[in-house]
Amino acid sequence: SRMIDCVIVAGGVPGPDDPLYPYTQGKPKALADIRGRTMLEHVVTAMHQAQQVGHIVVVGLGDDRGQTFPCPVHHVPDQGGMIANAIAGIERLQQINPAVQNLIVATADIPLITGAMIDDWLEQCRPYHDRIMVHTLVPAELMQARFPGSKRTFTKLKGMEITGGDLVLVQPRIIETNRELWDAAANARKHA
Repeated sequence: SRMIDCVIVAGGVPGPDDPLYPYTQGKPKALADIRGRTMLEHVVTAMHQAQQVGHIVVVGLGDDRGQTFPCPVHHVPDQGGMIANAIAGIERLQQINPAVQNLIVATADIPLITGAMIDDWLEQCRPYHDRIMVHTLVPAELMQARFPGSKRTFTKLKGMEITGGDLVLVQPRIIETNRELWDAAANARKHA
């Protein structure tokens, strides 16, 4: 059954010094073209193809921006930062589906993801009814082998170098915790 809704964080505009700038020219990163479709179109398509994903909220653009999606997408305008966007997306999902129990927060810049990958990941997250958050971690050597030069932030954890994945499973009550913690997390996002 389609019981897990999704927030896709699609804010962020690369500046002139960003390697993506030639492809975005001042537009949001989510609108960068990958094989004739935007990164966001690829991610929304994958979420739609996943067997367990229901409602999809995109935060950061405010409207479709001329993109074509395979399903209805709810929009929330950019809130000025990744954490603020995630919180606004979760709040919008709670309006759409007050019974929401678990939801995915994903970034818009994972265009190679597929519905099968998302379903597999959700199975690996089980049982998640008692977990307020499940964060994806990727070993550094795996990330660097698959995406050399991707300039991820890595940290050591139990002797292993890891980076955060771009899928997080959360319960909506996570945003009821104190906002100072969220602000600290937002400020420390690039500092492992």
